[in-house]
Amino acid sequence: MEMSLDIKGIDTVIKKLTDVSTTVDRGINTVLRDSSEVYVDALRHNTPLGRKPLDKKKYPVRAREHVVRSNVIRNDGERIVRVGYTSKVAWYMWFLEKGTYSKGNPKGIAPRHQTERAFEDVKDDIANVQENGLKNLLKRYVS
Repeated sequence: MEMSLDIKGIDTVIKKLTDVSTTVDRGINTVLRDSSEVYVDALRHNTPLGRKPLDKKKYPVRAREHVVRSNVIRNDGERIVRVGYTSKVAWYMWFLEKGTYSKGNPKGIAPRHQTERAFEDVKDDIANVQENGLKNLLKRYVS
């Protein structure tokens, strides 16, 4: 006894599921980028300006003007957005963040931890932006 089963429209269903998957992926990336902007603003606010007036010859830029974020990156299956300083000021800001006391210099720079404090200040806001964004994304597909 031989039976054959002919299903029509399966290609259309698979194509629609693929389109939904792509739309959800793009929506998640948008939510991650939006939530990273909260941290970018906090990091700009917490970045020290310095005590001396800006010397255009020695220090032509302010670190506060060089806070950037990456696009969404996949790292071992996990999506991340990197937020930090551009290469013009990152080396200097690393010394302010971590300090130089551990190098045996008693008159070194005390660690300021401004990036850690900025993240701690806004991590609840970041979570709220992500939660609301994902809720809005799911509302499109769940009725």
